[in-house]
Order: sequence, then C-alpha cells, then structure tokens
Amino acid sequence: MDKDQLVMIAITVIAIGVILGALFVLLVKWKRGNRVINSLVSVNQIVGSIGRVEIPFDQNSKGKVRVGIKGSLIDFVAVTSLPYEFQLGESVLIIEIKENRVSVVPENYLRKIQDQE
Repeated sequence: MDKDQLVMIAITVIAIGVILGALFVLLVKWKRGNRVINSLVSVNQIVGSIGRVEIPFDQNSKGKVRVGIKGSLIDFVAVTSLPYEFQLGESVLIIEIKENRVSVVPENYLRKIQDQE
C-alpha cells in the first residue's frame, strides 16, 4: 500500500464515522420527539415533599433527610423548630427550604393540628 491509498482509507473511515454519528443523533432526536427533558429540581418541588430521616436530629441539632424527586434521591441537611426528636427512617414533611437546608415537621403533624381544631 502506498501513501495515497492509506490517506484514502483514513478519509473513508472518518467519513463513515461522521455519517454514523449524525444518523445516531437524528435517531435519538426522532425517538425522543418533542419531549422536554429537565432534570433540574425547583424549590416548589421540594417544599411539600415527603422525605425519610437518614440521620436523626431534634430542634437543637441538624440531621439529614432523603427525598425522592423526579426519579432521583436527594439528601438535605434538615432542621426543625419543633420540640421533637426525629428517628431514623421516620417520614417528614418539608415545609421550607433555605440555603440548602430544609425545615421539616413529622409527616402526620398537619393531621394532628387539624384534629385539635
């Protein structure tokens, strides 16, 4: 093989790679259709969500809660203003988020308030 043949083979291989790559991109775009994919999580999706305690805490300490949103598990530093001790695995309701910290109450807290009224 001489130099010209090797250059032609290299050009052919590069052209085939570019064409196959473009076809793959077009196929994915066609298959996805007009769906908009947005994996960003907004504050509105976090507040009102139910999470699970991963690290126990009370009103004098910080803990950690895990929340499932949009198919992902997200961990947050958790605090509360209630005189309550959150235990491992307990369900909590997120009522506020500030600076990547969530304020939580026990999941059934709102029901207890309603029953008292």
